[in-house]
Amino acid sequence: MEYGIFALLVLFLLIAYGIKAYYEQKKEERRFLEKLDENYGTRPTREYEYEEFENITHYFQKNKKNGFYIDDITWNDLDMDTIFMLVNHTQSSAGEQYLYRMLRMPSFDEAALLERERLITFFQSHRKERKALQVLFHKLGRLKNVSLSDYLNNLLELPEKSNLPHYGMIAAIAVSVILIFIIPQLGVLALLASIIFNVIHYFRNKKEMELYILTLSYILRMIKVVKEIDKCKIEAIKDYTKKMTEAEKKFRNFKRGSYLVIAG
Repeated sequence: MEYGIFALLVLFLLIAYGIKAYYEQKKEERRFLEKLDENYGTRPTREYEYEEFENITHYFQKNKKNGFYIDDITWNDLDMDTIFMLVNHTQSSAGEQYLYRMLRMPSFDEAALLERERLITFFQSHRKERKALQVLFHKLGRLKNVSLSDYLNNLLELPEKSNLPHYGMIAAIAVSVILIFIIPQLGVLALLASIIFNVIHYFRNKKEMELYILTLSYILRMIKVVKEIDKCKIEAIKDYTKKMTEAEKKFRNFKRGSYLVIAG
């Protein structure tokens, strides 16, 4: 009877926590929507740390060899870093890195500029659609201390490593557990040794792997945001939405494997 009451109490607390978390999330979303209205057309107040701003420039640095760009001397003479900060109302790492690249590599193609103007005009006059996308980009978020473009490129260049050491560590733990029932003292010692070795191996590789896992998590959020954008059915960006959904389909195998890594 006492166990039943305790289980009901735990269940009640879990439900209460879930309800509280849900309302807190909704409250945060309302605050963000209000903030979007308050800040629209105003000067951003965001402050940048040196490393954070440096990371924003990396996508441009990797692409500048592919066309005309404003050189560092001219850029600094015009104080364009300040201009970037004044116009940066983006909500994501991907957005601000692309904005910086766009300013450093200006387009002179008339069709491209007219298309850009069409989109600007549309979102200026369509508040609902503009806010819907801003909310989604906000969910995508920023990687403050990581350059997204760096780690995306690094993921492509990572050498394949054998999983045998990991399988070996799992097998060692399994054998140790079995050994406990046969030779208890030896089994316990083997299990402790296996756990200690696993912990040491984990922390030795943790710092390097964390950044890649962070990037994988960001890619998964990008894929999710693409699906949400598609659900918005914004006619003015249907061509862009189509391209994104086509690209998203190519990531299906990636998603299956990545969710296991992120969950772990």
